[in-house]
Amino acid sequence: MSLKTILGEPYKSVEEATKAKRAALIGLCAVVAVQAAAVLFFWWINTQSDSLSPLIAWPNFDGVLLFSAAIILYFTNSRIFAGLLLALAALELTVTWVLKATTTESLSPPGMALVLAVVAVQLVIAVFKTHNWQSVNNAKAPRSKWVMGALMVTSILMLTGFLVPPVHFWNHTRNAITLTGNAETLRYYEPLDKYSFEFPKAWKIEHPPLEYGNVILHSDDGKDVSVSVERWSPWSIAPIVLFNKEAFLKMAQDEAEAYSAENQLTVESVEMVGPTNVNEARVEYTGLDGSKTYVYYLYDRAWSRQTSDAAHFFWRITAVVPKGAEQDDVAVQSMLSSFVVNQSK
Repeated sequence: MSLKTILGEPYKSVEEATKAKRAALIGLCAVVAVQAAAVLFFWWINTQSDSLSPLIAWPNFDGVLLFSAAIILYFTNSRIFAGLLLALAALELTVTWVLKATTTESLSPPGMALVLAVVAVQLVIAVFKTHNWQSVNNAKAPRSKWVMGALMVTSILMLTGFLVPPVHFWNHTRNAITLTGNAETLRYYEPLDKYSFEFPKAWKIEHPPLEYGNVILHSDDGKDVSVSVERWSPWSIAPIVLFNKEAFLKMAQDEAEAYSAENQLTVESVEMVGPTNVNEARVEYTGLDGSKTYVYYLYDRAWSRQTSDAAHFFWRITAVVPKGAEQDDVAVQSMLSSFVVNQSK
């Protein structure tokens, strides 16, 4: 069987050779981009669960190999690398079929391996025929700017899908939250943001997904008493407000006015509290039903988180004590006063 029978009619012009290779390479870039998007999607789904799976943190080496092949074949017509690409596509198709038949632990989108095999075959044919055309005509086909653009866009998405899940998993496992204490209270320490506070041992902890530094605590008595800690960065807050005490108090007053109007609460007091090296404002609200809400705004000028100055991060701590849960008010006040930033373990 001749090569012409396998590959089809040879290219008759440089335009035909360039167009065929361009379409095949853009198709390969699309496969790599979809794989990276799928990895990021499954990573996001994984972050919504209570525990992070190490499986989703494994880097996508398949995407790196495919993207490397695309770059090499963009600059050359290497039949060796084209053959290796075809072998990789065949291996991935086989492995995917085996995984689908024997287990449900597969992150590949349905049909992706088959699409990759089809694209690989098309690209191999284009490379072989382009190589043959160049040999016959003693000329080189020009490189497509469209392919170069596709390679640049794909590289960004591929690097994101390759790095974000393992880095996210590494941060969460390396900076594990610690709980220490006695029979009555526990000390909560967040090593990534270097803050701590104490809370009753019977209370429950909840971490909102994808929100670093944030935590919500609930009373275990069913009375909806809660305390939430937020690493806050509202766009309206300028750096000078965080450092200047008068401006910090004015910020708290403005926030109290907006918060009370939004939640139909009455502002009882707005005052500065805390040591001289920490800007800390306390706001107390009363609800129409007699419930209490306390909001603390806190910024430690000695805080050493690398991005704090750039992003204007500081803390807002909100405590809600519904009507009928007045006996929990003492515990809430104790929790709020125990919050400390820039503390070592």
